[in-house]
Amino acid sequence: MVIKQYTGNRRQYLPLLLEADPSEEMLNRYLDQGFFLVAEENGAVAGVACVVPVENLFQGLGGWELKNISVAEPFQRRGVGSALIAASQENIPRGGRVLGRHGGRQRCCFGLLPAQRLWGFPRSKRLFY
Repeated sequence: MVIKQYTGNRRQYLPLLLEADPSEEMLNRYLDQGFFLVAEENGAVAGVACVVPVENLFQGLGGWELKNISVAEPFQRRGVGSALIAASQENIPRGGRVLGRHGGRQRCCFGLLPAQRLWGFPRSKRLFY
């Protein structure tokens, strides 16, 4: 599997992105911000992640939010999501850190809390610190 930053038209991945965030209106608010990662395996898109800069008002620090991460169904439960999260952390500017919020509204989020612990992040209202 190869994961790379993608600088082209992110909207071509809209069907996959809508699996994680079913509101196209919400996607349009952040899709062109930050950086975008694409995971490919044997020429097929395995997953995508959109990471955007945010200001953490609680601690007065800036950071990066993993705003959207989605893995294509044939590639689920094969480590693609974990690899995208690791790549997200590796691609933020030096000294930055990945933050995230657990949306919890979409059906896709129900398995997120056990995954949060699997990825080594503390249990809290925020997904990544």
